Amino acid sequence: MFAIHHFRNAGFGLFVLAVSLLYLVSALGLGPPVNASKLTPSFFPLVLGSLSCFFSLALVIRIVRGNMAAEATHEKPEQTSQEDRWRSPAAIAATGVFVLLFQTVGFFASTIPYVFAIILIFSDRQKLKSKLIFSVLITLAGYVIFTAIFNVRLPALLS
Repeated sequence: MFAIHHFRNAGFGLFVLAVSLLYLVSALGLGPPVNASKLTPSFFPLVLGSLSCFFSLALVIRIVRGNMAAEATHEKPEQTSQEDRWRSPAAIAATGVFVLLFQTVGFFASTIPYVFAIILIFSDRQKLKSKLIFSVLITLAGYVIFTAIFNVRLPALLS
């Protein structure tokens, strides 16, 4: 039977889902995502809001199912380790710094450290050189996608 206590440990996922829904609702107010067969400025916020809602809902469902399965087998539900507790707040802080710096220092100067930080937050501290190279490659791929495919001008250094 489904009960409210199945939502324990789902607080972060529910918070992200609520913020994602608010973001998606505000993005819906920006107008249609496509006009005259061209992408409009509302396209990317709608895609981002939709994906964020989907993945945060998937996270909540995963946690609730895990709690229900643990209850059915009389096991103790999986707890977040002390080592993992800092990862979500660190990712949120890194994203906040990235957003604040993006317009000021430009796409490359903000995105490469951001991608590198996110990789380090969610992985081990080995092979740092490879992870830095991967961060640069991800940033370059993002640049090509936004500028060449979607014709979006990204901020340059100190623009």
